[in-house]
Amino acid sequence: MLDELVRVPEPSDQQTDRMLTAVHCSMDEMARTKARTRQFLAAAAVTAVVGVGATQVLIKPPDAFASWTATPEAFGLSASSGEFARCMSEAPPLPPGVLTAATPKPVLAERRGAFTAALLVDSSTTTLCIHDDRTRGAGRVSRVAIPAGASIALEANGGSLDEGDVRYVFGAANGKVDEVVVHLDNGDAVMASLSGGQFLAWWPSGREPVTIEARHSNGTLQQLSLQGHD
Repeated sequence: MLDELVRVPEPSDQQTDRMLTAVHCSMDEMARTKARTRQFLAAAAVTAVVGVGATQVLIKPPDAFASWTATPEAFGLSASSGEFARCMSEAPPLPPGVLTAATPKPVLAERRGAFTAALLVDSSTTTLCIHDDRTRGAGRVSRVAIPAGASIALEANGGSLDEGDVRYVFGAANGKVDEVVVHLDNGDAVMASLSGGQFLAWWPSGREPVTIEARHSNGTLQQLSLQGHD
């Protein structure tokens, strides 16, 4: 049952530029990735819904991601750790319109099988890194404010569509959010990590995200529709 519909205004040209996702892979993959990587833009309508249904988590990952899981495991990440240093070394340049940024701080870190991912934030940007024994994805975008009436805001919807690569979404979440779930175009779902006011979900390429659900402790949820905005 729909309670209300809150429309997120269409982004300006400047905002759209800031929401382009930079995707970087390891050096031996960079030339191939540059030619085939597709970028995605984030803009959507947020719908408030009463009641939370069951989540279907049925993804069978390809062999290259055999250990990957649709439900993440959180782990601690400090600014003095090797994981943090590796993520910083993989970080792309500052996004358009951002001239300077402080050293990011780790706010979210997760494991999905043999793969680790992290989000680092400063006052201006959010940085993503995903890797196992090599870099699977990295990006840096401008931070996005959560619109009035919403509980989440999408900062990046990116990655590659090619087999053997990854797709991801991440963004901001306020204190009302207990859980974030990303629904894919085949009905499967990916549970997002949620920490430090940020959420992150990623999965092996091959499926597109359709909606992002922010689930609240009072039994309601907000759905962020991604259809029609690629």
